[in-house]
Amino acid sequence: MTLKELKQRKDYPTNFIKNIPDPILIGLGGSFAYGTNTDTSDLDIRGIYRNPLDELIGIKKDSEQITDPNSDTVIYSFKKMIQLLANCNPNTIEILGLKDEQYLLLTDEGRLLLDQKEIFLSKRAIYTFGQYALSQLNRLINKSGRAQGEILSNEHRSLSKSMNAVNNPI
Repeated sequence: MTLKELKQRKDYPTNFIKNIPDPILIGLGGSFAYGTNTDTSDLDIRGIYRNPLDELIGIKKDSEQITDPNSDTVIYSFKKMIQLLANCNPNTIEILGLKDEQYLLLTDEGRLLLDQKEIFLSKRAIYTFGQYALSQLNRLINKSGRAQGEILSNEHRSLSKSMNAVNNPI
């Protein structure tokens, strides 16, 4: 889907994006980021905006994020996004690996961050993505029947053993 087609979707938050204070990077998330979207997929948009100076130096509390109540759009403050990326947060790390055409806005500062993305990729990703996978398995186990639950429990044990073999990162 082209940017022009995206902007024509009824769930594209045009006015919201126009009013983001000092954005440095805005891109697609979810199924659109992975190329698994369908005609019925919701549009996930993630981004980063520059913190005002008074938030950076601690005079004011970090505003952390701006969300659009009418769409699945979350734009994080630079300060908050760095924390999330350093922890390999599965919901945010995807923004570092988009194709160029999946960025709706990319400033020089945003490009600089993307050029340094390897500093955020570490063994910690195994742990955070593993924890996410375990939580999803737990949801399936709790919702499934007995036989299916036993199969999923075996998967749960295997994933837990794999994560422990890596030794949880610092």
